[in-house]
Amino acid sequence: MSTPQTDLPPEPTALLPGEDRLFAEWELVLERLRTDHPALAGVLEGSSAVSRGDIILIKCGNPACGAFVRQEIHANSLKETIYQVTDRRVRLQIHKGGDAQPSKDPLAQLAERAKELE
Repeated sequence: MSTPQTDLPPEPTALLPGEDRLFAEWELVLERLRTDHPALAGVLEGSSAVSRGDIILIKCGNPACGAFVRQEIHANSLKETIYQVTDRRVRLQIHKGGDAQPSKDPLAQLAERAKELE
């Protein structure tokens, strides 16, 4: 007996190692930092982030950001805040050059992959 066909979309594929995706919870992290760690929030104001596995890459236009976030006390505060928001333990990196946003919209990438499979 065969199983009935359904029109459900295919299961999303896992991210490839090293593949960046927008860190959607970044604004929630910044919001919590504004209350708990205002100096750190101020340095990160206007920043964006992407995730690559367990790494959060932060793009920040503030020239002091890299040195500030690399200080152990601030790095630990930021990692703990990310954990509180996402329930994930992460490593931090400061994005050097280019744009921290993924190069393409994730839905556009999924559509391209689907076309490739046809």
